[in-house]
Amino acid sequence: MIVDRNGIQEKQHTLAFDVLDNVDEMVRVIDLDTFELVYANRPALEWSGKVGVPYAGKKCYEYFGEGMEPCENCLILNRDDEVRCLQHDGKNRICEVKAQYIKAGSRKLCIESILDITELYKLKEKFRTMSITDALTGAYNLNYMRENNYGKAEDMPVSYMLFDADNLKKVNDVYGHSRGDQYLKDCVHILMANIPKRGFVSRIGGDEFAIIIPNCTEKECEKYYQRIRRSAARTHGTENEVGLSGGFAVRLSEEESEKTVMEKADQMLYGNKQKVKKCIQLREAGNAVEKKNFENLLTDFLIAIQENTDSVATIETALNPLAGYLGIGRVKIDLALERNDISLHKVRKTETLYQGAVGYDKRHEFRKEFSVGDAGRYAFTANPEPGRGSWDFQESTRLAAVFSAMRLHVARYYLLGKLKETRYLNYMTGLPNSGGYINELATRINEQSVGLYTAIYFNVVGFGVVNARFGMREGNEVILRYADAFRNRLEEGEVLAHFGGDNFALLIYKGNYPEFQSLLNGVSTFAVQQGKKYPLTIRSAAGVMHLYDTIRSPGQVMSGIGFALNIARESHGGQVIMTREMEVRSHRIKEIENLFPTALMRSEFEVLYQPKVDISTGAIIGAEALSVWGTGELRLEPDSYIPIIERNGQIKELDMYIFEKVLRDMLSWRSAGYEMLPVSVNFSRKDFGGKKDEPRLLADKIAEKTAKYGIRNEELVVEVTETSNSVEMQSVDTFIRRLAEHGIRTSVDDFGTGCSSFELVKDLPVDEIKIDRSFFHCAVPDRRNRVIIRSIVTMATSLGISTVMEGVETVQQAELLNKIGCNCAQGFLYDPPMEMEQFLQRRKDGKYRPLKEMVASSGSGT
Repeated sequence: MIVDRNGIQEKQHTLAFDVLDNVDEMVRVIDLDTFELVYANRPALEWSGKVGVPYAGKKCYEYFGEGMEPCENCLILNRDDEVRCLQHDGKNRICEVKAQYIKAGSRKLCIESILDITELYKLKEKFRTMSITDALTGAYNLNYMRENNYGKAEDMPVSYMLFDADNLKKVNDVYGHSRGDQYLKDCVHILMANIPKRGFVSRIGGDEFAIIIPNCTEKECEKYYQRIRRSAARTHGTENEVGLSGGFAVRLSEEESEKTVMEKADQMLYGNKQKVKKCIQLREAGNAVEKKNFENLLTDFLIAIQENTDSVATIETALNPLAGYLGIGRVKIDLALERNDISLHKVRKTETLYQGAVGYDKRHEFRKEFSVGDAGRYAFTANPEPGRGSWDFQESTRLAAVFSAMRLHVARYYLLGKLKETRYLNYMTGLPNSGGYINELATRINEQSVGLYTAIYFNVVGFGVVNARFGMREGNEVILRYADAFRNRLEEGEVLAHFGGDNFALLIYKGNYPEFQSLLNGVSTFAVQQGKKYPLTIRSAAGVMHLYDTIRSPGQVMSGIGFALNIARESHGGQVIMTREMEVRSHRIKEIENLFPTALMRSEFEVLYQPKVDISTGAIIGAEALSVWGTGELRLEPDSYIPIIERNGQIKELDMYIFEKVLRDMLSWRSAGYEMLPVSVNFSRKDFGGKKDEPRLLADKIAEKTAKYGIRNEELVVEVTETSNSVEMQSVDTFIRRLAEHGIRTSVDDFGTGCSSFELVKDLPVDEIKIDRSFFHCAVPDRRNRVIIRSIVTMATSLGISTVMEGVETVQQAELLNKIGCNCAQGFLYDPPMEMEQFLQRRKDGKYRPLKEMVASSGSGT
């Protein structure tokens, strides 16, 4: 269990924080006397964009709102009300805020509970809009009209207009309901465009509309009425003609009822409707009733198939009218999809899309083929009804248009099918992907048969070389052949999955593991280049887990085989079998990865200082800053978490956090009157990331922070661990050179453990090297190690580079170092890493004993 946010070693506090971090509300606790932010849960930090930014000791208005005064912040938030608050990205949000005031000892605290209800608010507004709005036309409905009757004296006179859309039934019968719907929308557009903004339009029936305009005289009402009629008349002869019959009346006082006025308008409407024979002209002018032509039928067909995209069966129903018009007896599709970079398995398929009741004539056909590039082709073939004969040129042109329309629907259907497949299948090999593999695990866990199986997660070693030599396309072919070698050995009930790239997984019976183990050790296959076969042997690194009946979730298996595979990869191949002890370790790693962000946010990491000592005089000449997680018995030492957060990339956040904490400590030392000594701060190579500019930007940030806290360059040393990776080496080079430009000293940590050590000091402006403690694996180094240490010190001295020996624990070791010219040491002989108060007390107590006194009192001599 890690300590709580204030470093208190109480499990119940941590549990409470964990609970609050998982609620929907934002919770903040503020000291009303000092305005110090005492606590904020994760939702509050996420809402404010402050995740990972420590708040300990900061005032709430400084932390959450730049430049806000305390009273403004509290006035905004400390009301039991719905208020608008600005989120960190500047977007307005609706929040429900509740505040409760309590006393905790001598402190007066405000507990704020803030719930973001923006989406709920929008939903309420949406339902409100839906309740008063006609969904088809966008006009108001009868509900809105009843709510807004404008019966007050200040609204008088109120004008009422009623309109009917003429010939709506005929439009629906001849051209279909989609054209009828558009007709109604056009009516509303005309009505709304010709009345003042203070009026509104309501759809009060199928083809009936009402308009109410407050403060509108009879003369003004007639003007708007005539304007609507002229606008409707102008649309005659266009594609979207509309005809409107109407009537109007005006309510002059409150004594006159709305119902009476509406009845007057309705009587006028009825009279006008009898006079109007036709207020709408459709596209085929001069034909009262015309049979649907081909264009209308094709339009209806397109609308029908667009309404259902997940089945080709839609085509059969939608094609019926067109089939009767063109005399189609059958339509089929032939799919011929080839292997390509997207799909490495062929598809050959023929499917009937339509077949009429009277059959079809095989002797005649019309065929149209469509290409999909490298992916292959597909073709539609139509046969006429029996006795119909072949189609002429015009009819064939119309068939081609029908097939072009069908093409989009069919392509969409097969694309959706592919998307559904890719949820559980790998697109390239057709094998189950990670989702499919997890499903298979879940099935066996539910069936309580999981204990019969062995799970294996494996990765091809060095496959990048194959891709580089033979190309990606042939590399994919090699992957297929490799997969086939495993697939051909599977028994019923066993699973081979492809997670993508060169990553695979197996779920096999335990008794078959030796057989598959031999395949993991090497599969003989080949690659083809310019028609020539080249033999290949493919080996894999694998994580193996023999499953047991008490496994409760697929995640337990995936975590286990993933952990074992990582170990195998670090060993450059082979198979690693997951043990119960390794499971515990894997769980601990996962726990650290999950707890780290919260721990950093809660400021649970402390800085310890280990003195650097002049071996001869015993004087303290510097210190190294080291991190620890937690305090007391709950403390985690760096070796237990640094490698883990280095591997997953979280180390960058920790390094910068510790660096700033050190700068603040150094600033406090100066204020207290202490003599300033250089302090070494560690930065991991993983801080550089994968971007080219990252080392330079990090060095600039270090220099910026140093200047911000007023720390002089000579008072800081940046330590970097050496590396044998060529890419990392280039990043280290850039980083050290950039720091040198800023005048900041650098040190190479763990010197002598890698092949790049001498290259670093030869080519880079390094100021210090720290000789790795591994050379002191015993009280007195053997001759070989003494020679190596002497050589390092001699080389560094000749290059003007200072040396520090790590891990010095005995007087004999210190005496040896002094003789060979290494004048600085760090280790338990002097002090272990100490908390800041202890370190400062050590400095007050003075220096350590000189080497001569140590040698005399120990009676040693080398």
